[in-house]
Amino acid sequence: MVFHFFRTIKEEKGNMMVESMVATTLIVVGILGIMSLLARSSNLSHYASHSFQATYLAAEGIEVVKNMLDTDISRGLEWGASMKGTPPFCIYYNTTGSGTSLPSCASSEQIAFNPSAGFFTGPTVGGLYRREVTIVQTGTAYDVVSTVKWKEGSDQKTVVLEDTFYPWRTR
Repeated sequence: MVFHFFRTIKEEKGNMMVESMVATTLIVVGILGIMSLLARSSNLSHYASHSFQATYLAAEGIEVVKNMLDTDISRGLEWGASMKGTPPFCIYYNTTGSGTSLPSCASSEQIAFNPSAGFFTGPTVGGLYRREVTIVQTGTAYDVVSTVKWKEGSDQKTVVLEDTFYPWRTR
């Protein structure tokens, strides 16, 4: 019986090495798969974050135009008195309507998060986002298109929001 046991071990010489190589290969493939999923998840998380921020910045562009129209009425100006200039406009959170021309965009103007202020400010160079607001008068209404662009890796991403404002208030 003892002789049979040693004979079996001698005949299976090298099988343990093959089994350990196969097991190691399976473990490495599994770990690489998990690492690939984690990297992809991280990229998608960054894209989702940038997309949400761009959507809010585009909405802010429309809200600033709405505020300018309301300010015109409250100051006793004509409906849309602040909507002058050549689009696209670079509108920031503190852009005010004063019956003068809106600022046109320079090709390098961008919006960046200002940590000391706690919000996005512009114009700046080196920011991630670029917002352009186009205002077109259609009869007495104003069609507003707010476009925010940013680079995600080598791809150019864009968020576009639109709204139409009608003169429902009178002086």
